Amino acid sequence: MEIGLALALGAAALLTANLVDGRFALSNGGSVFLLAQLLENGTAISYLEKACPQRRFAVCAYLDELSSYRPEMVTEPGCGSMRTSLAVEFLFGGPLDRLGGLRAEQSEAGAIVAGTLWAYPLEQFRAAIENGWRQLFRFRAGEGLCAYSETEFWSTTIHNIFGPVVYNHYLESKQIRDALFDRFELLNYIHATVLVASSLVVIGFLVVGGLRKQPRAFFAGIVVIVLVAGNAFTLGVLSPVVSDRYQSRVIWLVPLLAGCLVLERLPYLGHRKRNASTA
Repeated sequence: MEIGLALALGAAALLTANLVDGRFALSNGGSVFLLAQLLENGTAISYLEKACPQRRFAVCAYLDELSSYRPEMVTEPGCGSMRTSLAVEFLFGGPLDRLGGLRAEQSEAGAIVAGTLWAYPLEQFRAAIENGWRQLFRFRAGEGLCAYSETEFWSTTIHNIFGPVVYNHYLESKQIRDALFDRFELLNYIHATVLVASSLVVIGFLVVGGLRKQPRAFFAGIVVIVLVAGNAFTLGVLSPVVSDRYQSRVIWLVPLLAGCLVLERLPYLGHRKRNASTA
């Protein structure tokens, strides 16, 4: 009862917090971000090539620009090599601004998303599964902590909002001086090693009599697996890009569960637990 009430209140708060043009919505600009993902997957490009002669969407004016876009590998100081994407180019590289921004494009984006899904359901489903599978293994720490130049958006925004004093501290930070990347590389190797070991512990527990011996721990393991995998594949459906930070928000649940399972079986802790139960 309490859980259901909490979920209902949370859903109501989410919907009322995102009133879009007088309508309830899961997110402000959600249709635009979905459109960016469909553009990235290529299905929206295929739909617009057929629909633009009849529908005359505003985005049709930029169809040649979008369809001719080719991703490339770029090297960002402090971030290493990364692949550019059409979704990011559409959202932040100019086309969306020229269309009037999130609010102005919301209604049209919804119509394009609906038309694309109706025209290419299997193609989009395959793309979503592929994105979710890639997202499942993307959890590196340090994403976005690049050594931004003084002319980039992040730097100019900090200067304009917080003033020169804070901005000077920002320029002197290890991030902007490109002194963090190597440390995150080492940290990510440690994270990967811990995650592999933790996954083996969890899988071993689930396979070797976990349900029979400790049903509550077994079902906790199932919940963690569903949450971690569900997060990845949900974002594969909804997110314009595959991003390390999305999976990093939940991947820590795997070593947490593995640590609890290991601690439960340590002789000293087991002895204390038995003494407490007989006291």
